[in-house]
Amino acid sequence: MLTNTSTSFNIFLQKYPDSEYRKIAQDEVHLKIYEENTSKKSLEEYIRFMQSHPDNPYVSDAEFQIYKIQTKANTLESYRKFIENYPYNRNVDLAWKKIFQIFMYTYT
Repeated sequence: MLTNTSTSFNIFLQKYPDSEYRKIAQDEVHLKIYEENTSKKSLEEYIRFMQSHPDNPYVSDAEFQIYKIQTKANTLESYRKFIENYPYNRNVDLAWKKIFQIFMYTYT
C-alpha cells in the first residue's frame, strides 16, 4: 500500500477533489515529489529535478543545494565555476558576495 508518497496524495486529490484538505494534499505532493527525486542528494538529482519539475515550489531549495554542493570548497575558483556553470541560479548573487569577501580578506 502506498502511504505518504506523491502517488498516495495524488490518489487522495483525485478521489476527493473538493476536500477541505486539498491545499495541504497539493503541498504534500510537491514535497514528496521533491524528496522522491532527490533522495541521494546528488548534484545530478537536483539538476534533473529542476528540469523535470520547473514549477515545483521546491526548485528554489534544489538551486540552493546545487550552490552548496558546487561551492563546498569555499574557494574563489569554486564560486567562479558555480557562476559560470549556473548563471541563472538564484544564488549567483550570493556567490558573487562570497567572491568579494574572499578577495577582500586575501588583500587586507
